[in-house]
Amino acid sequence: MTNYFSHDIDAHKDPKCSALIAGHGMTGYGIYWCLIEILHQQDGKIKKFPKLYEGLAFLLRVEVKQIEALVQALVTDYELLKEDENFIW
Repeated sequence: MTNYFSHDIDAHKDPKCSALIAGHGMTGYGIYWCLIEILHQQDGKIKKFPKLYEGLAFLLRVEVKQIEALVQALVTDYELLKEDENFIW
C-alpha cells in the first residue's frame, strides 16, 4: 500500500507560498509541508490540546516557540491554514 497525496509541483510559485518563503525561508516552507502531511494523516484537522506544540516541535525537530509562531503566521499572515478553538486545518 502506498500512502501519498497529490500536490502541485509548482506550489512554491503560489503568492502565499512565495510570501511564506520570503518571510521564513525554505525551513518555514518545509515545516509547512510537514504540517500538510500531518493534516493529511489526521483526516484534515489537527486537534488542539495543551501540549500540541511541544509534540509538533519534537516531531519536526524545531523549537516550540518556532512552531507556535509559524503556525500563527500560516493562519494570520499567509492564510495557508485555518484554526478555531479546537482544531487547525
